[in-house]
Amino acid sequence: MVSPMRVIAATAPAPSGNITGKGDRDSYALAGADRLLKNTGQWQRWQQIRQVNDTLARKLASLVMERNALMKRAEAGEKISWDAFDALTSQLGREGIHLWDQKALMASGWAKKFKNPPPLIHEGGAASSGQMDENSPSLPPLDGLHLHGMSQMPTPEERFSSPKEPDFLVLNATWDRYTLASGLGAYGSKDQLFMPLGALAAILEVPLRVSPQTGRATGEVLGQNFDLNLENNAITLGRRTLTIPDNAIIHNEEDIHVDARVLKEWLPLDFDFSYREMAVRLQPKDSFPFQERIERQQRWNRLGSFQGSVGPSVLEEKTSPPFASLPVVDLSLSASQHSRSNNPRQASYTLSGAGNLGGGTSHLYVRGDDSHNPRRVEARFEKTDASGSMPLGATRFALGDVPSPSVPILGRPATAQGLLLENRSLYREREFDSTRFEGNLAPGWEVELYRGTALMDVQRVGEDGRYLFDDVSLYYGINDFKLIFYGPEGQRREENQRLEVGTDMLPKGKMSYSASLTRQDRVSYEENPSRNPDAGNAVAVGVFEYGLGERTTLSTGFISDTLNENRRTQLHAGMETALRGASLRMDAVHNTEGGSALRLGSQTALRDQRIRASFELQDRLDGRQRNNPVRSITDLSLSGTLGKEDGFRLPYTLSGRYTDREDSYESRISLLNSLRTGRVHWNHRISHDYNSASTNPESIRGSIRASTRLKNTHIRTHGDYRLDDYEKGFTGAGLTANRNLKKDLDIQGSLNKSFTGTERTAADIQLNMRKEKLSISPKLAADDKGDWSVSLNMNMALGPDPHRKALRPLPRNSSTQGLAAVRVFEDSNVNGVMDGNEKGLAGVRVRAVQSGSRAVTDKDGIAFLQLSPHRKTDIVIEEESLEDPALYPLHPGEAVTPRPGDVRPLSFAVIRTGEIDGTLYGINSSGDSVPLRQVEVLLKNEDGEVVDRVLSEYDGFYLFERVKPGNYTVEALLPQDDGTFMSKSLNTTVDETGSIESGLDMVMADEDRAGIKTSVLARDEMVLFSDGRWTEMPEEKRPDSTRAVFEGPEAVLYQNGQWVSGALGRALPEQRPVLKEDRVLYDAHILKTGDSKATKTTATHKIPHKTPLKGRTSSYGVHAGSYKSREKALKGIQWAKAQMPELKDLEGAKIQPVDLGEKGLWYRVILGNFENRTDADRLAAMMAEKTGYGRVLNSLNREERAVHLASYGNIEDAEKGIINLERQFRSLMGKELSMAIAKEGNTFRALVQNFKAMEDAEQFREKVAEMGGYARAL
Repeated sequence: MVSPMRVIAATAPAPSGNITGKGDRDSYALAGADRLLKNTGQWQRWQQIRQVNDTLARKLASLVMERNALMKRAEAGEKISWDAFDALTSQLGREGIHLWDQKALMASGWAKKFKNPPPLIHEGGAASSGQMDENSPSLPPLDGLHLHGMSQMPTPEERFSSPKEPDFLVLNATWDRYTLASGLGAYGSKDQLFMPLGALAAILEVPLRVSPQTGRATGEVLGQNFDLNLENNAITLGRRTLTIPDNAIIHNEEDIHVDARVLKEWLPLDFDFSYREMAVRLQPKDSFPFQERIERQQRWNRLGSFQGSVGPSVLEEKTSPPFASLPVVDLSLSASQHSRSNNPRQASYTLSGAGNLGGGTSHLYVRGDDSHNPRRVEARFEKTDASGSMPLGATRFALGDVPSPSVPILGRPATAQGLLLENRSLYREREFDSTRFEGNLAPGWEVELYRGTALMDVQRVGEDGRYLFDDVSLYYGINDFKLIFYGPEGQRREENQRLEVGTDMLPKGKMSYSASLTRQDRVSYEENPSRNPDAGNAVAVGVFEYGLGERTTLSTGFISDTLNENRRTQLHAGMETALRGASLRMDAVHNTEGGSALRLGSQTALRDQRIRASFELQDRLDGRQRNNPVRSITDLSLSGTLGKEDGFRLPYTLSGRYTDREDSYESRISLLNSLRTGRVHWNHRISHDYNSASTNPESIRGSIRASTRLKNTHIRTHGDYRLDDYEKGFTGAGLTANRNLKKDLDIQGSLNKSFTGTERTAADIQLNMRKEKLSISPKLAADDKGDWSVSLNMNMALGPDPHRKALRPLPRNSSTQGLAAVRVFEDSNVNGVMDGNEKGLAGVRVRAVQSGSRAVTDKDGIAFLQLSPHRKTDIVIEEESLEDPALYPLHPGEAVTPRPGDVRPLSFAVIRTGEIDGTLYGINSSGDSVPLRQVEVLLKNEDGEVVDRVLSEYDGFYLFERVKPGNYTVEALLPQDDGTFMSKSLNTTVDETGSIESGLDMVMADEDRAGIKTSVLARDEMVLFSDGRWTEMPEEKRPDSTRAVFEGPEAVLYQNGQWVSGALGRALPEQRPVLKEDRVLYDAHILKTGDSKATKTTATHKIPHKTPLKGRTSSYGVHAGSYKSREKALKGIQWAKAQMPELKDLEGAKIQPVDLGEKGLWYRVILGNFENRTDADRLAAMMAEKTGYGRVLNSLNREERAVHLASYGNIEDAEKGIINLERQFRSLMGKELSMAIAKEGNTFRALVQNFKAMEDAEQFREKVAEMGGYARAL
């Protein structure tokens, strides 16, 4: 159905000035579209799009907000472009969001509600849709619009008669597979494009401030100064000042529009513009911020760390994980040859695996080398349940080498042998002022820890295979962390984590716990175990929290361990409360062996600045025997961004700590900055340390790091320095560069210099080759001391393929992730199960909605998706990737909550869907039949449930797409002014092949009004069609004159299911096939006594077509295939005839456009022009036998208006000629017009059809004539 939509006071984000991130704009648009569509009939369709297709939802949200902004301006009495409004409405309609266009809006009385009714003018040029209704208001000059550099404005006649003058366009802007902007307002023609500079700056996410009022655009683009001054007719780029070419600028109050041919000389950017598709594809020559953001967002989505871009999972989880399965294994192998004589040859390996076992997950980590095999082994069995349905409400139980919970002030013990039980969230830990990041990796990896964009710390994984960032500061609000891992073979991956402070209190009355019992400093196996005398002793840790109120959480805990083989127990109690804009926490610890501590902490935020402060008192917390114990610790830290929103921005973190001991004191002040200048990202850290007990008490250390990307090369550099009495100057520096040579091959090199002690310069170079899921990296390294090495590294992942029952390579680092093995197949018998004769579908995209990952099915229809562990995600098919527009998923998808190493097998059935269409007519006061526009039509299944609803179009046409096989009732409902309604219904069936049921036309007459009874007709009574109405007539009465249904002068009556001539009982000279009641356009209704509504058709066979109105003839054709472009469809005619020589002499062919919603516009090839169904069925059966496909369609589709372009002597020439004509006049035809070959006498005509009105056909004829072509409107 088509819905009105209330206007809200919301407009699309401004394209210039203060530019926010693309993600913010998307979230804004989605939220606004939610509010606008909430109480309309389009809400259900909108919700479906939001869940299944996030990319499409963002695109449509932008269109909805753009349309709403136009309505808001119109309400205020401003002049708006109604062409643009209708173009946006049309784009939304093609995706299933049916809103009122201008005509419907005005007809509803919308304009009468305002004191200053919106002016009904078109501003900004002709609509991108091309055709204009003759009743539409004429187009005045473009107010306030001028072409920069032109001395005189053209007249309206000149502007719109010349094809070279720019029209107002509504474009989609894309890059790669991403839609960057929908409903982008631009100017242009088929040969020229003027891009809006302010909107383009917002899309590219560059700090460019555009002021249309002053005619200035200033800022920088990728580090280069950009200054456009229309008053001086000049632009400054870096140090160059250029004159703006004539006619290169369109300047109005909305934006500054620049000719794309000129703009690409100013920016490292190309524009691929398609006038026919109304789309522009951006082709950057350099790396813009929006590209980096998209790539970064994809990584975030894959890891599931950043929620909010998509909603929670809504689908049902049907497939359970197996009780046991083969594990998923990540394997890293390394072999090297060194010049050093003490150990010239070395080899090592690292194995990390996880898999299903006993309803849980088994984890294994092994590291070894050729001399000690292995050196370290960690193993763990873990059972998780995010819903907390295990005993004691637990969400996690782990046995083996497990981590222990953290206790405030005391910290947490290291990973050790034991067990862990907790009911905390699997996704995050509640922390107040610090956290930690740790894990296992192969030796040689480098790990960088970032807070936002600021680099906080760097570690290189040593021989123990572990990394640990401990005591990482947290601030009030949201803390976004990023770990970047650089492998020795050029690998690079990221992990993101978001922690919230002060906003995630436990709900009132809820309790959480986490407890562990472990053996201190012991894991499953270690070559050199700890010799600590307490190693192997039991360590018990427990943490408990309780939600006292909505803003207050109480906590308690303990650690029981040994120190110097003496058992000690440390008890903790604490309270955290959230105030408005701040969070406070108090913790106290008591040691049963003596010693205590008390800490007060607070966090708050003031605009962009976040403040954290704490004060801790200790009384020999570490034991009585410790020398120089801590007495107090004071912490103060500030983090935020300096500068203006629209100017220079400098993120910073300034922190200080003062530790007072019994005999000395220590202090540290550190400053961390990050900065982006053009294409270079900088990080700087400096710290000042002072220890009064040291012989060299003062230390000042710093580091500078920078990274950039130049086309296909990623460069990282660093420099470390000291500024104290020990050393002044740089202590070391390094440079690393990685360049992509081709898709699966890159080269990496590094140069490092040490300036302290024995100065040393080292360099290395390596190739990184990737073949499917395997990476191989040979490396050569040398230094200036004569040492050298040659090494070879290999990485791969292996895991089970549950569909093929075999092992297969998997994406690297799969052992820490969950996976879904998705099989997509065509379900020919619609039973939801893949039977032996059914095959998988290749090239279909599947998506994990909440995890953000995508994959494409292989030749067997199987794809593997990496998923975030323990996080429920919906797996769906991206419907637009199904090449055949008739295919549609049988079910919306399935949810999965994966475990690490869990490969979940899913099977998605795809079925062939059909279509049901027809036309609605009514009877006016004069007795004439008229199309019924915007009447609601329902589609009901066998159970009477409404499965779809649409509104009839301007000519009464309605269409149900993607109808699953089954029996249906089509019901039309027409409300009346007196509160009653007219109702009409028909039955039809869509078979398993996805049949297209066309021509289910219905007439809404007075007898269809609910609550009004009509007389009962006897079976032998006649019904006369006279003056556009069916009327009862006694047998003895003879009509003086009747209106013929078919062409010809003779009157026709309907009696006993058969057409007869005006004189009863006398057959027509040329009798048409007998038409039963269910085939007549205007049904002769047989009503039961007391019925208040027309009886549904009771025919036992399918309703293929209805008899047309006067002026139309019934026609059937055979659907030979569908194509994405009209040009390919025309070539498809020749392809079909090449496959079947029997079609060589077939007369008539047609290209029919059909809008398939999310799949877009497709063009059907319909062969033949048969007057009876039998001939069409015979051809369809023959085509199906030869080509595998053939389906009868009713080829009637608003075709009585056509333009004749050319005539040919034979069908072969006509088929070739129509392809050339399509190319010649493609820009005039847009997307909606169809083409056909029709026989006329001994010649074959090439026609353009599907015009909405004869005036449109006449306008098209005139445009063809202007281009020097022949055309005649028929």
